[in-house]
Amino acid sequence: MNNKPIICLTGFSGAGKSTLSRLLRKRYNLSSFKIGRYLELIAKQKQIPFKEYIQTLQQKSNTSTMSEIYINLLKAQSKSNGVLIEGINSRAELNELKRLFPKNPIFLFSIEAPFNTRVKRVKTRGDLSQSEAEKYVQEREKNRAQLGLDRVSEFCDGVIINSFSNERELLQEFEKVFETHLKRRLLTQLKNKLKSKIKFHKRIR
Repeated sequence: MNNKPIICLTGFSGAGKSTLSRLLRKRYNLSSFKIGRYLELIAKQKQIPFKEYIQTLQQKSNTSTMSEIYINLLKAQSKSNGVLIEGINSRAELNELKRLFPKNPIFLFSIEAPFNTRVKRVKTRGDLSQSEAEKYVQEREKNRAQLGLDRVSEFCDGVIINSFSNERELLQEFEKVFETHLKRRLLTQLKNKLKSKIKFHKRIR
């Protein structure tokens, strides 16, 4: 896994995380997995309500479970060009991932979409009525807000507004945002190197 990129996606239900994950996986030969599915299994095994279990994981001091998940899953992804993680939901999780894999470039992108667009997607995906889809999306929004997950976009590397009806447009938008962020990150690294050199020359004088 050394030096391979780890791309993390977050966002509300129906925003298009899974769609984008599928497109990126196919286009760039990336491995992918959903954190939520593994956490649901663990919560079920521990016989703890899923919401309560997630709350414990949001505590900065409680990272052992996330560490175990990351290590076991990411080490198994050696044949791909990189890894997609769907469901990074807190700064603590992101920091733990960076601590475990310091040699890997790690990115976090938030996928967002208007409420009505998400309702439409959830309705189609789950074969729900309009009212059922609206209730589902509202409940998921409420749960994320209670857990503080609605603030993830504050520290992510980029935001993709998915109001597209065409998957190709969604992929192109992600690539544009990703390229912009890469240029910004490389520029920052270059500036930091230049500052270090300037300080070094000043010391030897």
